[in-house]
Amino acid sequence: ITCPKTGKQILFNAVAAYENPTDKAKEWSARCLALRYRCDNANVVPIDWLSSVFLMDGEWKEKDQVRLRRGGWEHLVQLDSLEPTLRSIFSIDSLEE
Repeated sequence: ITCPKTGKQILFNAVAAYENPTDKAKEWSARCLALRYRCDNANVVPIDWLSSVFLMDGEWKEKDQVRLRRGGWEHLVQLDSLEPTLRSIFSIDSLEE
């Protein structure tokens, strides 16, 4: 997602936990780590994400949430808290600005 005001980007993903949430937490933890870097010629360099947001659909156990945070997901949110989280990250009053 790109901030309409600054052009800064966040890493965003949404996953439902209805089947095998522990496996999904392992997979998306690894993906978050991998998505924080890119190859630049022969060098591995970090990507300058403003933040990362993981939208959790369904019930996620605490141990799976801990795994996601350890993998680099900074904000674990349910749908009802997505908008306020994005406004906070991007420092904007509303998403319509």
